[in-house]
Amino acid sequence: MNISLWLRNVRGDSFKDFEKAAKPDHLYRFYEVGGEAWHDCDIFLEQFPVLKKTACGCWIQAYHKKKFVLSGARKRFACASLEEAAESFIARKKRQYSIYSYRTDLAKQAFEKMESLLKESK
Repeated sequence: MNISLWLRNVRGDSFKDFEKAAKPDHLYRFYEVGGEAWHDCDIFLEQFPVLKKTACGCWIQAYHKKKFVLSGARKRFACASLEEAAESFIARKKRQYSIYSYRTDLAKQAFEKMESLLKESK
């Protein structure tokens, strides 16, 4: 799989490109774009401006809405550093992979069982 890195339509060849483009007073979230028709995956970095900081977290501007991000939470929508955002992305993708692996295994078991039932009936 060919994975290329992008930052708001600016291609990045390494993690350092994201570090150079990082802005102060922003939270970060990585996401991927790809699909069945694509044979590779592009990774983007989204930067959300911090509107207000509180003792528990901060308010950010996300998709034309205000969103609160709890700073001490294990799962966060966006992170304060690029490293935390990358770790969060990896954790989300590992979980997604385990869910889809389970579902494909279950589908395989189901069609194999049906095939064996059909063979027994003949």
